[in-house]
Formats: sequence, C-alpha cells, structure tokens
Amino acid sequence: MRAGLPHGSATRPADSQRKKAGERPSALGLLWLPPLAEGTRTTNLARSKEFTMVGCCSLRTKWGDSDAGFVALKAGDNKANHSHLDIGTFMYDVGGQHWAVDLGADNYNLPDYFGSKRWDYYRLRAEGNNTIVVDPGKGPDQSPKADCPLTLCADRGNACVAVGDLSAAYPSLSSEKRGVRLANDGSLRIQDELDSGIKEVNVLWFMHTPATIAIASDGRSATLSQNGKTLRAELISPADARFESMAAAPLPTSPNPPNQLENHGITKLVARSVCKNKETLIIDFSPNGVLPSHTPVTPLSSW
Repeated sequence: MRAGLPHGSATRPADSQRKKAGERPSALGLLWLPPLAEGTRTTNLARSKEFTMVGCCSLRTKWGDSDAGFVALKAGDNKANHSHLDIGTFMYDVGGQHWAVDLGADNYNLPDYFGSKRWDYYRLRAEGNNTIVVDPGKGPDQSPKADCPLTLCADRGNACVAVGDLSAAYPSLSSEKRGVRLANDGSLRIQDELDSGIKEVNVLWFMHTPATIAIASDGRSATLSQNGKTLRAELISPADARFESMAAAPLPTSPNPPNQLENHGITKLVARSVCKNKETLIIDFSPNGVLPSHTPVTPLSSW
C-alpha cells in the first residue's frame, strides 16, 4: 500500500490523477487513462481530423493497424513561437514505415538561432522540410510572416483529403494551393496548384526520407526502399518535371552556417520544374502490392 493512504481507502493514486487530468487536461494525463475493452478501442474514431488552432490536420486509412496509411499536412503561421518555414510540409507512413519524415529542430545554442540568423539554418528553412521552394536563394525561402489556412479536411469514403492555401508563404507566386489525398489502399497523391502570373519561376519539390531512392532513367518515377518494403513515386504532371535525389543539406545557393546537426540516414526526393503562368505539380505514391491507381486529375476546388 502506498504511504499516506489509510487502510481500506477507496481512493487510489490512479483515481486521483484521472480526476486531476479531467479538471486540468495535459498530455501527461494520457498516462493515467484506463485500458479500453478489446474491440472498443478504435471503432468510432474519425479518420480525418483538423487542428484549427495550429493549421494542421491528420488523415489515416484506419485505426488499430500498424500498416495503415497516415498523412499529416501543415499550413499554419510562420510567426508562431518556435516555428519553422515549413508551411505545406507533410509526413507519410504506410506499411509500417516512415516514408516522409520531419527533421525537427536544430541546436538552440547555435548563434542567433532565435535571432537574425534563424532562417539561415537548414532545418528551419523550407528546403529542410517536405514542401516546395521557389527560386531558391540566400534569403528566407518562405515568407516569415505568412499565415496560411487549411481550406478542407474531409473523409470522402474512398479517401481522406485535405487542402491548404499556401499563397501567403510564397510572395513571388500569385497563388499556391497544396492538396493531399490518402486513398483507402494507402496510396497518396500530393497536388500543388501554382500560379506564377506572367513570370517564369523555378520550383523545387522536396521530401525527406530514410529510404534508399532509385530514380528511373527517364526521371519520371522513383522507387523508395527500406526494411524490405518499397514505395513507388510517379510524376503525373507537368511533363517537364523530373525526379532526382539529393543529400539532406543546404542547396549551393543557400546559407550554410557551421555546426548544424547532420542529417544522417536521410535523403531528399526532389522534383524540379519550371512554372510560367499556371502549373499543376502532381506526385503519386503507391506502397508495395498496390498498383498505381492513375486516379483522374481533378482540380483541388472539386476535392
């Protein structure tokens, strides 16, 4: 018996902690939740969920299955405390593997990490996240003042979908919208609708992955492999776009301060394209055993 509890007391430490968790909820309160009866754990949980206060959402194919497909998409506010220039970034799991991963923060003790050099550090820049970069250079590669909304997060039955309006993050574009579509078989579509107006811009699409990347000879598809599992990536549009792989490190045109954390075991899947006026950049992912679906291309406005 725990010291301080009278013999025969009906109050147990777990009961007290659960009561406190109900009155003042926190993440640590989850530790005191009692186990649910088998079969009731995940039967009524939603497959799509938007977190409006932070501009993020999560999608999944099912609950209670470690091989299920999962996608998270972030829009949000680049001015928020501790924020990175990561509007539009996504994470993707399927088949029990992490395919698209987030690198996280760097060392807080780096010079001016929260000051004038903040946007010089790779992990804090858009190029260090799973989003796009337009006309890369030494300056911030997204607007540090951008605040972008999610405009859709829904379960359509055969797929879960989400769309974010990322236009404020890219001042050189007239507009940029990103959609993610997670089908019930775990396959994923990432669709970017860009409008550069009358000017021509260079677009780089990035995904950080622990997988080994093999690019097809025509550059239009790639195979990602890890732990005996594979994931096929296919460029649906535009016709001029090509895949390549890169180290998870700053571009030659980017700042590269010393003593940043090294991103061991991570490679970047990259798609390059040149956009003039309007372009739709679409990449489909199919996990092993799932044939590429070639889902018809529809505008994000109809998702």
